[in-house]
Amino acid sequence: MSDPREPGPRSREIVAREARHIAPGYQSFALYSGLAMARGSGATLWDEDGNEYIDFIAGIAVGSVGHCHPHYVEALKRQAERLTFGSFTTETRARFLELMASVTPEGLTRIQLFSGGAEAVEAALRLAKAAVTQGLDLPLAEGLNLEARLARQALAGADAREGLRALREGRKPHFADS
Repeated sequence: MSDPREPGPRSREIVAREARHIAPGYQSFALYSGLAMARGSGATLWDEDGNEYIDFIAGIAVGSVGHCHPHYVEALKRQAERLTFGSFTTETRARFLELMASVTPEGLTRIQLFSGGAEAVEAALRLAKAAVTQGLDLPLAEGLNLEARLARQALAGADAREGLRALREGRKPHFADS
């Protein structure tokens, strides 16, 4: 096992430049390491100073395909040469949705695509609101609504144990605000 290394001069310089502009909330791994990465292949990363690392973080898409997997790179190149804006219907997106639908549990008939977790959470909250205000029969939305109402009762000092017990027993809980 080698001794821990300090970030090299090129990494330190790039990290310092970025730090002048990056907003709070930045990934803690990057802040903690102080490294600026130059390239990656599979599970291996090289920093701007030429040092080699094994990537144990398994970040965005890396956990499933590795850095710069040739098939992934080729697919990105093909798509970027055709169209880079994703709000319109495309043959590729239609095929992807068909593939996703073929492996989802029975009864799930709609798929919504998001670029990040915050968008997905926001959409789930909108779905829950629509289910409540429009009376939609959406088990997921009802679950989100019940969870939110239980949380409100708990925060307000109300006893939420009965509501949780009702959920475990498959009953719909009664809420004081109902």
